[in-house]
Amino acid sequence: MTLMSPYERDLADTHEDPDSPLSGEPSDAPEPQLAVGGAVGASAGAAAAKASEIAALAAFVGTWRLDAAQCVYQDGEPPRSSTQRIDVRDGRVIFHVESVLADGWDVSYVLSRIPDGVERRHADPDVADTLRTRLEGRTLETISRRGSLITRHTIRMLSEDGVTLTVVQLGFTRFGNPFRNRSIYRRA
Repeated sequence: MTLMSPYERDLADTHEDPDSPLSGEPSDAPEPQLAVGGAVGASAGAAAAKASEIAALAAFVGTWRLDAAQCVYQDGEPPRSSTQRIDVRDGRVIFHVESVLADGWDVSYVLSRIPDGVERRHADPDVADTLRTRLEGRTLETISRRGSLITRHTIRMLSEDGVTLTVVQLGFTRFGNPFRNRSIYRRA
């Protein structure tokens, strides 16, 4: 995996919101759905796989509070406090985030991800060209690219007991140095 320095840009995951597939045209593939069943001729194996995916996504749903004392940042400082409410709707994972930054500023934003592994155009070309999110087991991974080079890699890992969410961000500082930030969230 090759990472690219964003030079003077801050490519925070908070600016990503995929709107369309990479082709720029609406995808012929159906949006991922949260309900299983009703598909005529669907195999039992496909239905079981879909049910497993739905259960894996549902495990992320809820309110999560940052445990700032457990965070390790190589770039910047962890927020003083942060709460993420994660919802799943129409095949999208939606993150509602409210934080108080280390300098006391309040920040809130919403992220939307489709965890189907399809590379899509990034909504803000100043941040990245493309964005891909995939779900594998209890891990939700988002990769942002500029051309063929990775600019940001965010990995959200849910603990086996479902009470801890670890978020790891890999990328580059505005000075071009690689960094790894780790945040720990606890289920509220």
